Amino acid sequence: KFYLLLAFFLVAGLLFSGTVETVIFPSSTVSNAKGITLYQLKSLSSRAGNDTIYYDDGIDASHWYGADYWGVKFTPVQPCSVKTALIHITTANSANCSVSIHSDNGGSPGTADETVNFTAQEGWNAIDFISIHYYTGDFWLTSNIPTSSAGPFVSGDADGVGRSYYSGDGSSWTQFTSTDFFIRAVGDYDHYNHDAKTVSIAPAGYVQPAVSFNPTAIVMNNGLQDDTFSVICNIGTSYCDTVNLGNIASGVVDTVTFAAFTPDSGYAAEMTVYTTLQGDQNTANDTLSEWLYAYWYPKQAVMLQDFTYTTCQYCPYAARAIDQLKGETGDSLTVAEHHVWSTSDPFRIAENDVISDWYGVGGAPTVIFDGVETIIGGWNGVYSEYRTSFDNRKVIPSPVEIANSGSSVGADQLQLITDVINHGNIPTSWDLRLKYILTETDIPYSWETEDTIYWAVRKVQPSTDGISFTSEIVDTQNFSIDASWDINNCYISVYVQEQNSKEVIQAKSIRVIDYMGIVSKTFDKKFETGNIEVNYFTKTLKVSIANINNYELNIYDIGGRSIYSSTLKDKETVIKLNNLIGRNGVYFAQIANNEGKAWAIKKFVLLK
Repeated sequence: KFYLLLAFFLVAGLLFSGTVETVIFPSSTVSNAKGITLYQLKSLSSRAGNDTIYYDDGIDASHWYGADYWGVKFTPVQPCSVKTALIHITTANSANCSVSIHSDNGGSPGTADETVNFTAQEGWNAIDFISIHYYTGDFWLTSNIPTSSAGPFVSGDADGVGRSYYSGDGSSWTQFTSTDFFIRAVGDYDHYNHDAKTVSIAPAGYVQPAVSFNPTAIVMNNGLQDDTFSVICNIGTSYCDTVNLGNIASGVVDTVTFAAFTPDSGYAAEMTVYTTLQGDQNTANDTLSEWLYAYWYPKQAVMLQDFTYTTCQYCPYAARAIDQLKGETGDSLTVAEHHVWSTSDPFRIAENDVISDWYGVGGAPTVIFDGVETIIGGWNGVYSEYRTSFDNRKVIPSPVEIANSGSSVGADQLQLITDVINHGNIPTSWDLRLKYILTETDIPYSWETEDTIYWAVRKVQPSTDGISFTSEIVDTQNFSIDASWDINNCYISVYVQEQNSKEVIQAKSIRVIDYMGIVSKTFDKKFETGNIEVNYFTKTLKVSIANINNYELNIYDIGGRSIYSSTLKDKETVIKLNNLIGRNGVYFAQIANNEGKAWAIKKFVLLK
């Protein structure tokens, strides 16, 4: 009957000129390919339950195309605050889409209260609204999804309850009772007579040291009665401010600005904001907290990880854009292209799949900046998205610095020493890991529309979990370069990642051949000699030399910075390292002539 009805609509549209009828069709095409850009909402149950309104039965039984606009009208059983839209799309094709939220206007969507653009991903798409929208009656979620017979398709169940609508132009809507579109509203649906709520607080994360700012909070009278309440802000143990609000009507949202606060360099503390309402019946939504970090050390490099494979249709867009960005930013960006999933991809390694699963990556290309900013899909113009993410991350300072030295320890083998230096107060809750990824770039290889592979991950050391540490670490890793790789195009991404949030807080790009002889480049000639002895028990350094004419003793840190320099006046000189060097690390002692040519060198590790 349904197909006959569709045929009738088509014939009617042909017979009656001047009548334009939008008709939607069911599709028998279901994409179950692993590639393109498949991003499944990993735990839909976390978005479902009492906080979600939906009319579909959750069984993906039909897929629809033929219209550009798709909507569902919601009738909440009580006032609600909507924060997220969930939309299920099949054969997504990385289509450019949008979702809008509206009050009901006589049975049709009213003027949009907010519209958010998104790129369609296979399966559930979770789209957060910037604002939280409060409704006491019917409201709509509508989505602009440019469907076609080749996809994307809007998913639905087997039969409808009359809540779903479609439109050809976004203004004239047709009710559809044959299915319930998979469009859901996520929000807060528990309301009380007296309920003060903290909606959001700012700033969060990194703030500029020695620069004043005013903490702010968005609060709401979430109760059904008008009320008067206060809002309190605490930062660590040194700051507290209270703002008393006057009578706030039910459902009204207000912005609170607190007194100025100036963090010192290296400051780290938790900022907590909470409402105080006498007789509050729901205290669970009173409080929000964010950590603040006032670090001064600059970001050495942004970490970019791309999850890709060689038969991915849209991955060349990402690869070209990443190579362009790397060419423009140089060592300020370190890149790792993780080839995943495809058994025919010669660049796939097991560690890439492990890292992909850890991030929750569901499709390719997926590009992640510093572990926290994700861009899914590939298209012409994706470079601008990458550039924006890079610019956003590069200006964020870090509590740590990464310093390196290296030397050749055999044919095509690099010994890399990494010193992570703490410059700020690191929260004790952080789970820091030091990680290494060895890549090769500019590899001749024909794939899709391209003839070159860039930044392919060759090795992950020592493991995908990295090396755990608390605030500082000195680590040595040996990297073997396979004979089939071009050592001139091999790089190492050295990065520090907070395991819980997945944020990369510092990173550095290392070109292998630049570090194969860093000691000889710094000191002119490499020696391991008995003329310089380190007593690790007494923390002393002894220099013995028969001829003291025109010789100097120099001590450098791992980054080549001078720590100590003195002319040798005795045939035997003993130096107390604890008095000279302020922190743990790798150091080099050098005896050099007055022309700076090294005569003897000793590498040592100081652990105070």
